Amino acid sequence: MRLAAIFFLMSAQSVWACPQALDRENGLILTRTDPFFSVLFRSTDQGLTEQRIMDRGAGPEEVSTLYPHPLVVGERVSSTATLSLSYSAPVSQLDRLDETGTWQSEVVLQSGQEVLGRGTATLSFLGTGTVAIGACQYDVWQVEDRFELEGREPIVFDKFYSPKLGLVLNAIRLSPNRDPISTVEFDTIEEGAAL
Repeated sequence: MRLAAIFFLMSAQSVWACPQALDRENGLILTRTDPFFSVLFRSTDQGLTEQRIMDRGAGPEEVSTLYPHPLVVGERVSSTATLSLSYSAPVSQLDRLDETGTWQSEVVLQSGQEVLGRGTATLSFLGTGTVAIGACQYDVWQVEDRFELEGREPIVFDKFYSPKLGLVLNAIRLSPNRDPISTVEFDTIEEGAAL
C-alpha cells in the first residue's frame, strides 16, 4: 500500500510539473540539449512571441519571431535581417483547422518596404497525436505547412501543434515530396520567468 502511494505521488508530481497552459506573464521555455537550442515563448497583444538562442560555433545567435497565430510566422528578426510575412486570409480561421481541414492564403514576403516575393501558404490538418517532451505528454494536431513563393521550391513542414498550450511543440522539415530533411524536437519544457 505504501509503495503504491509513493508511485502515485511521483506520477502526480510529474504531471503537476508539466505546464498546462502558456502563462501570459512568465511564458514557457522549451530546450533541446544537443545541439543546444532554447526558445522562450510569450503571449502578447500582437500575438505569440518567440525568442531563441542557438549555439552556432563562435557564440549564440539570437532570433526573435512574432506569430499572428502559432502556426504562421509574421515577422522574424535576426542579426542579419528583418523579414515579415502578411496574409490575405484571417489567421483566426486556423483555430478551426481540425474542422475545416485546410487553410489557404496569399502571402507577401517583405524586408522593410521591399517586397521579396509573393506566393501561397497552405496549411492542412493531417490528424491528431501526442508529443512527449521529457515526462510531459501533450495532445497535438499534425499540420502540413506548405509555403510556396513564385519561382522558388516549396518549403514544407509537418508541425505538431498543441491547441491547449497554443504552441508548435515539434516540427519536421520535409522535401516537396514529403521526405524528411530535419527535425526540431525538445527535451524539456518549463515555465519561464516574469518580466
